[in-house]
Amino acid sequence: PITNSEISAYNYPNPFNPNVQSTTIAYSLGTNQPVTIKIYNLAGELVRTLIDGVQRPAGLCEDIWYGKNDDQETVSEGIYIAVVKTNDGTARVKIAVNKK
Repeated sequence: PITNSEISAYNYPNPFNPNVQSTTIAYSLGTNQPVTIKIYNLAGELVRTLIDGVQRPAGLCEDIWYGKNDDQETVSEGIYIAVVKTNDGTARVKIAVNKK
């Protein structure tokens, strides 16, 4: 079987200010399947589990991050990495948080 180790994903707006807006993480799926999205800081520490094994339909899917950690606190300015894991593969999306 042919396996695709990477999928395509992006976010908008980027950068975003979590005090006044959210960012949307968009990705495309070939089939209905479970999706996990986790947000990490540059030190590799888990900041937020956005969704964990949630079934999503084939086609373009979008999930929203409000710039909060798992304790519902607004994250600091900086660069974060969203890791989107699906049966089709994994995507990494660089997200900039700017509070200005």
